[in-house]
Order: sequence, then C-alpha cells, then structure tokens
Amino acid sequence: MKAYKALRPGRVAPFSGVTWPEAGSWIEGDPAACVSGIHACATADLPFWLCDELWEVELGGDVVRAGQKLVAPRGRLVRPVDGWNGGRRAAEAFARRAAERVERCPAVADYAADAAGIAARPGGVAAVAMVAVVAAGVELGEEGMDAERRWQAAYLAEAFGLDPPA
Repeated sequence: MKAYKALRPGRVAPFSGVTWPEAGSWIEGDPAACVSGIHACATADLPFWLCDELWEVELGGDVVRAGQKLVAPRGRLVRPVDGWNGGRRAAEAFARRAAERVERCPAVADYAADAAGIAARPGGVAAVAMVAVVAAGVELGEEGMDAERRWQAAYLAEAFGLDPPA
C-alpha cells in the first residue's frame, strides 16, 4: 500500500529515532499501534506529521488505521517527495493562509505573525501547519481547525503531486 512518511534529516523517524534504510529496503516491526510497527500516513493525515523529509513509502502486510496514521508490519521507502525541500514551500503557503485570516478576524494577528516568522526559518513546516490550524480555530472554532487541516492536505497533494486526500 502506498503511503507517506515524514522523517528528520538522514531518514530518521522523529519519534522512535529509527534510521530508515535506503530506498527499496524493507524495515519490519510488530504492528501494535503506538508501540511499534511501521507508521506512515495517507495524504489526509500529513498535516499532523510533517517533518524535514517527506517520503513516499510502500507498506506491506495488514495495514490498519490508528487515528491519524497507518500501521503495518513492514514498510520501505520508495522515493523522496519531489520538491519537498524541508517543507519550506508548504510552510510559506500555510503562513499566507494564516495571514489571510487577519482581515476577517484581527484576533489571529499574532498567530499570523508567528507563522510568518517560523516559515522564514528552515525546519518549521510542522509548527507553521499547527499555528495555521490554531488561527483557524480562533476564527471559526473546531470546524475551522478541521477545515484547515483538510485544506492543508489538499494543498500538499496538489503542490507535491501526492495522492489526493480521501
């Protein structure tokens, strides 16, 4: 099954610290969600998991959904996502989106400023995505937060040629 994996530089998993092997080599684990197993995500889940590197991965075995992630007994990196470049373009798009809210909702001005500042530095794509979600929540409540995450997933799919969010 095709999915995506967000990693720190050098193919390092951000939570487990596991270094993934070169593209094409399988990695295995016990598929118990949140304990071990191979974790990846569908496009719709990417706003929750962004990191410096973004890879297309293939998952093998029985794949289960656990919240905003997919868990499988094995997986392998297929290729880095073209144009990801640490997520800078995505961070800038998310920051612009937060800034667009200021005219409608001045209460998000500080969030928009924070998003712009974080987007100007390398490695901040996950933080900018979250700040944009919080700004949407200030403006529109929980429904706004969900809508912002859906927009972010759709943006990522279109901008980087990923599978459309389901």
